[in-house]
This record gives sequence, C-alpha cells and structure tokens, in this order.
Amino acid sequence: MIKSSLPTAIDLFSGAGGTGLGFIQCGYNILGAVELDKYAAETYEKNLDIGVTQVDIRELEPKNFRETLNLKRGELDVLVGCPPCQGFSQMRVIDGSNHKDNDLVLIYLEFVKEFLPKFAVFENVPGLIKKLYGRVFFDKLCQSLQELGYTLVHQLVDVVDYGVAQHRKR
Repeated sequence: MIKSSLPTAIDLFSGAGGTGLGFIQCGYNILGAVELDKYAAETYEKNLDIGVTQVDIRELEPKNFRETLNLKRGELDVLVGCPPCQGFSQMRVIDGSNHKDNDLVLIYLEFVKEFLPKFAVFENVPGLIKKLYGRVFFDKLCQSLQELGYTLVHQLVDVVDYGVAQHRKR
C-alpha cells in the first residue's frame, strides 16, 4: 500500500538516473528502479538516494518485483522504461537487427502487463520506428498496449528542448 500523497513511478532500465531525476523534479515518488550496469546503478543510488535493483531485467519476474514493492495491480501511477537503444540506433556501423537487447522492448511490456500502471511511458531512439526490424517491436508494443486499454500518444522530441545540453532525438 502506498503511503505517500505524491504520484508514484518505477524506473526500468534506469541508467544513472536522468529519467528518474526528471520525474522527481516533477513531483513523483520513485518507488523502485532496475538497472543492469553496476556503475550506473551506483550513480543512480548516490545521486537520487533511491535503491536500485541491480539485475538483468530478463531475470526479474514482474510479479515478484511488484509484490516486493508492496503494490497492487493498477496502483502505480507511472511505469517508465528506457531500454538500451544500440540495436536501433543510427550510430551503428553494422546491422542492429539481431542485437541482443532488442527484445527489451517486449520485456518492458511484460512489466506493464503485470503492474497495469495508470500511465506507461516508453522512450527510445527514432530507429525503433524508422528501421523495419525496429518497427516490428514498436508495432507489437503499441498493439499490446492498446489491447490492455491504453490510449497511445507518441511523438519525436529533441531533448535539447527539455534542458539537456545536446541534441538527441527520441
């Protein structure tokens, strides 16, 4: 049961905490974060003072994670996921269609299905939509979210317009 009056969020593929920091600055209570990289997880914890579950998210059962956080299905306000983008990035010099992390788009979806948050926020590079193999993942994500009852809004943004000191389209 949630005891805070602040809206709640969980930060999947949390990295060093940029997205989490943005949600905190908007008044959210981050209940949990998941990150594989040890150094990114340590940075997140030091900068945001929030514990990070350091694990390959493929090995984390969504139901167990939800229960560990003492949340009921549908209770969470926002589930945010920013999975690694290397397979979809235009910066690749070789084909990324078989990149080992492309399936993380669908892993995020498994967490949405388990938590049933009020809002599901997903961020990635434009290649997820522009590359044919990326589009397969994107279309599956969108179709599944709609089947769960979510209304979709997607747009291309440049993070420089949100205070980041570099152009990065997402």
